Amino acid sequence: MNGDGVITCEEFTKVFINMGFEEREKELKTYRKMQQEQLTQQEEAQKKAQQELASQNALKVAYNFNDDEWESAMFKLKEAAWR
Repeated sequence: MNGDGVITCEEFTKVFINMGFEEREKELKTYRKMQQEQLTQQEEAQKKAQQELASQNALKVAYNFNDDEWESAMFKLKEAAWR
């Protein structure tokens, strides 16, 4: 744009293409940022789910047992081993 009030085809094309490239770059930046945020949220959700599962499993295990329970467990293991 040379300031004379007239836009030539060359000037228009150059400005139009540059505007298109700038807009595309802006959209790609926004998309990449959104994608990175989603990835971060998914990773956090997976970690949280794994932690919850680990804590649930830890709560289910009881290390206090008596002789009858020990014998029952060993019997079940032997039976499963023979199958």
